Amino acid sequence: SKFPQVRRDIAILVDTEISLQTLESTVRRAAGALLSDMWLFDVYQGDKVPAGQRSLAFALIWQDVSQTLSDEAVKTATDTVVQALIEQHSVQLRDS
Repeated sequence: SKFPQVRRDIAILVDTEISLQTLESTVRRAAGALLSDMWLFDVYQGDKVPAGQRSLAFALIWQDVSQTLSDEAVKTATDTVVQALIEQHSVQLRDS
């Protein structure tokens, strides 16, 4: 039987010259084995976003193949991803 998947969304503000591919590979590296899927579901540039930046929202799907993930484990994993994006690409976290 499969253990339940948990979705967490993160919304970030990032320089437009940083490619989606680059961001996704950073997420995957930081997330490790617990990340079962991810996708971009929102892109926004315009009024509320500074020039030269865009707002991106990603869905992160977490799943442990051996047990049900605790809220704490999901939070830690998500925080690790956010931290990597901040450190490597100077993103700002937005309220998702």
